[in-house]
Amino acid sequence: MKCNACQTENDDDQFCAECGTPLIAQCSKCAAQLKPNAKFCTKCGATTAKAEPQAPDPQPDGRSIAEYTPKHLAEKY
Repeated sequence: MKCNACQTENDDDQFCAECGTPLIAQCSKCAAQLKPNAKFCTKCGATTAKAEPQAPDPQPDGRSIAEYTPKHLAEKY
């Protein structure tokens, strides 16, 4: 198993032999063991630090741009 901190190849230990970084992460919500590249916990579904953030909804109220743009501005374009 490769250490995420120093990239040293390790046996199936709990800590890196080179830098001491924990090799097996735990879920911050339920404390289940996470696989090295897990983005979500397989026990509770919580996201991990490796999960990519979701893009925010561009129109949170569900309206289209045409619906809230004043008519006099929309006619200019």
